[in-house]
Amino acid sequence: MSELDIVMSTGKKFGIDEALVIYTSKVDIRDWVNIQCRFGCPHYNKNWSCPPQSVNVEQTRNLLREYTKAVLVIGDNGEMDLRKFRKGMLEIEKALRLNNYHKALALTMGPCDLCAQCALLNGANCVYPEDKRPTIEGTGIDIIGTVKKFKKNINLFHKRFFSIGLVLLE
Repeated sequence: MSELDIVMSTGKKFGIDEALVIYTSKVDIRDWVNIQCRFGCPHYNKNWSCPPQSVNVEQTRNLLREYTKAVLVIGDNGEMDLRKFRKGMLEIEKALRLNNYHKALALTMGPCDLCAQCALLNGANCVYPEDKRPTIEGTGIDIIGTVKKFKKNINLFHKRFFSIGLVLLE
């Protein structure tokens, strides 16, 4: 089974209906994306998946050099319920790992929302470290710019976070 077959068969259970295999060299990494997190996002320094706790831009550049491809995943044209989408992305990552894609790493937009209030605000460790992933924006990935390279007709300017994810693969 191909990586796309695994993504689609697993994602379908969660309502994920679109995926595309891309090269990681086509993923846009921009410093301004992380700067927008630091100066404009209310989740900055309030969530274990967000900056400054997450992966920084330089680490992201280095990380993407260790991967050759990724799967761009879009749920309901970017309009899917984010909690359901994130759960689906974690299940996709797990399914890929069980099928010999041992380096699979899922990333989604927006801060983690597994807890009503992140443990970081109480000075505690993450309650769900096995499910925590860095937010795409915090890593410096311009996911909207990346999506627009492959899906010209998508309208992504009417809300802050979208059901868009990226699964890094080797």
